[in-house]
Amino acid sequence: MLGLQLAFNPGALLSLGSGATWLLTLLGVAATAVLIIGATRARTTGWAAGIGLILGGAIGNLIDRLFAPPAFGRGHVTDFLAY
Repeated sequence: MLGLQLAFNPGALLSLGSGATWLLTLLGVAATAVLIIGATRARTTGWAAGIGLILGGAIGNLIDRLFAPPAFGRGHVTDFLAY
């Protein structure tokens, strides 16, 4: 059912919202800020580690959105899972 295949996703889940990549970039910036605040306020190491893992994914997607083609702030996220 799942395999590895290089793909570039212009939208969110299943390429939904591919026409509003600038909005997804803004949401990524906001989510990253909220996750950083949440990680600094976490009361246990487990919560901080969990938020850190999610934050790593959010930052990776944000870097793709900002710097990947076709344009700054409208980049396509690199995916590797094919269904």
